[in-house]
Amino acid sequence: MDKGKELPDQPKTAASRGSFSFVTFKDTSWVDHTADIVDLSESSVRVESDRPIDPGFVWFNDRVRGHKGGVVIWCRQFYGRYRAVMRLVPLTRDEERLIQERTVQSSPHRPHRSPEDIIATLTKAMKRNSA
Repeated sequence: MDKGKELPDQPKTAASRGSFSFVTFKDTSWVDHTADIVDLSESSVRVESDRPIDPGFVWFNDRVRGHKGGVVIWCRQFYGRYRAVMRLVPLTRDEERLIQERTVQSSPHRPHRSPEDIIATLTKAMKRNSA
């Protein structure tokens, strides 16, 4: 993690829990999830969860460092739980609106109606911000 600040090991509070939905890359279905936030940096967030988080696009219910979206980079088992790293992706308001509209149209645990739109929007934002 780049210049992240480790949160102290203590009982988790509502402030250190995050809820999000993610679109899996393998089958483009979306899943609701809640996890403990254990590390934040300017460009990523590390979470711990009781269940694995598949690689895919993340949509945060509440902004994380000002971002609504991200990408699950990896997830590994860690002392009986699962630890995942998510890269934060800066999106324009129009891109956020487009993704929000696409996710609202879909039902949980089912394929998105327009996964190509979400993936194309995410890819465009990532390319724009890495240049």
